[in-house]
Amino acid sequence: MIPKYYEFLNRIKILSGFQALENIPHELKERASSHPMLIMEKEAEEQGLLKNFLAAIDDPELIIGSICFSAPPITSEALEKTLSEFKSSACDSIIAIGGESSFELGRAVSFLLKQSTEDSILLMDDACTGKNISSPFVIVPTGNSGLEIAGDPDIVVLDPRMAYNLAPRTIILYALDTICHAVESFTCLQKNPLSDAYAFSAINIVRENLASAVKFPRKRRVRHALANAALLSGIAMNNSQAGITHALAYALEENSHINHQEAVAIILPFCMKANMPKLDESYGELLLPLKGPEIYADTPKPERGRKTVQALRNTLLEYHLKYDIPICLSGAGVKRSDFDNITTHCLKSSHLLFNPADITEEAVQNILNMSF
Repeated sequence: MIPKYYEFLNRIKILSGFQALENIPHELKERASSHPMLIMEKEAEEQGLLKNFLAAIDDPELIIGSICFSAPPITSEALEKTLSEFKSSACDSIIAIGGESSFELGRAVSFLLKQSTEDSILLMDDACTGKNISSPFVIVPTGNSGLEIAGDPDIVVLDPRMAYNLAPRTIILYALDTICHAVESFTCLQKNPLSDAYAFSAINIVRENLASAVKFPRKRRVRHALANAALLSGIAMNNSQAGITHALAYALEENSHINHQEAVAIILPFCMKANMPKLDESYGELLLPLKGPEIYADTPKPERGRKTVQALRNTLLEYHLKYDIPICLSGAGVKRSDFDNITTHCLKSSHLLFNPADITEEAVQNILNMSF
């Protein structure tokens, strides 16, 4: 059903393909930039990705101003040091390569630079204000987490060469996270026709490519497909927002230091069960991209919602046996003694504002007990 009113925004330019990296110099030139700072995780350099990246963007008019390495957590000292290096090296753009820590540091530096740019514009005369003086922010993921769109980068570059060394276990967890983003995007209160289309497509791409990606992790075509699925689900969630699954996953991360992707994979089916009275029909619609047209057609409509939830649980059980992915919170290191703190943290989350069903303390405790 089309809502009476909705908004959808994606101002990010996406470069996606087998030679996407080679287009970065052109995109920077279009934005009057030619002296980027690279921010990346040390692990990415050790895997040879820095060498591959530099070879791909080789251009006489593009000069790397500085290379900084990120590591979690991103401290204020690390931010100040990186910002100082950016300015002292006369850099004019940022390229963040890798995953969460490089994105977080690059995002923070980009934000501060844009803030100072906005302040500077107020002091300029009319002849200057039309010029492009911002510092473009480019993200090059080495995994498929959907984090690419966080912080609104100017450009996201999806090139399968940059995800060459992902282990099957990591591929699975990223794919399950992608599905979670899509499920919550498709069902939360700010859902709309555009976010629905992105979410539906993301799940369909995962179904078509995950098994092949796990079996042949170096196969570029399927790695590229899963990267696009992650981006699609991330854009969808950025517009329609998340719900109980992410509220509880972040609470588990904060209180029990569980890996985000593992938390999401474990709790998603139980969070869906909590929402089932409100979302049975919507979950039933997702059986089509999740399991394909034959299973969808063979399943009676009243049973599709429950079958979607069970299919997600079965997927986790299958990969638990093959790749030792935890299927319960206790297996991921969560303690029952932390349940009260986790519940309190979860109930304070703004994500619950967009969850279709009211989530009470009892509901959170039930989810934790069922997934323990």
